[in-house]
Amino acid sequence: MTNVPAGWYPDPAGSPLQRWWDGSHWSETTQPAPAANPYAPMQGQGYGATQPYGSVQPYNASGSYYGAQAQHAPEGTNPTTPWAWVIALWPLLGLVSTGVSAALGAYGPSVLGARSSSFGDETLVIYAIAFVGWVGFIAVAFFDYRELVNRMVPSPFHWLFAIIPLPIIYVIGRSVVVYSRTRRGLAPLFVWIGAGAFNLVASIAIGFVLGLQATNYI
Repeated sequence: MTNVPAGWYPDPAGSPLQRWWDGSHWSETTQPAPAANPYAPMQGQGYGATQPYGSVQPYNASGSYYGAQAQHAPEGTNPTTPWAWVIALWPLLGLVSTGVSAALGAYGPSVLGARSSSFGDETLVIYAIAFVGWVGFIAVAFFDYRELVNRMVPSPFHWLFAIIPLPIIYVIGRSVVVYSRTRRGLAPLFVWIGAGAFNLVASIAIGFVLGLQATNYI
């Protein structure tokens, strides 16, 4: 019925105490309410977040409305999920495509020579690998988004952006949003950049060497 986190809130019974909300039900545990915050919004104003009881607007620990802090994750939240590391290392899968291409003769004389424009089996396999990688990236982005929501990171960068066949869009968008919510979480972006640079250099080097072998230069 509610997504308000567990915590101390004004007693919905109307007493001057605070009552413990466990995330789904009010408990019998109470405590004296802290001194009133003169800068807190008045009852009935501010962000209309879902409440345990419709007549009570919950406050957060700072004395302001819970919803007013909706764009900041709880203190200490770690936005670097296991899925974020999978995404960070995703560029290295490009070496799989390079290896398959080499195994299928994509760097052979028939490809590097007069028949380089032919649509061979190796091209179909490379396209198939690219399609599987695209679908896989979308799935990983979905699990990453779901984990961020579970960690109470508000409004994470949506996983649907991963559908765009440019993974860097999701990686940058995710990094910017989680950093704005938690002031951390940029490490996967830097790993992505490093992995992408390594994949590019390695793929060029492998293609160059295999190309020279195919043309009998080495």
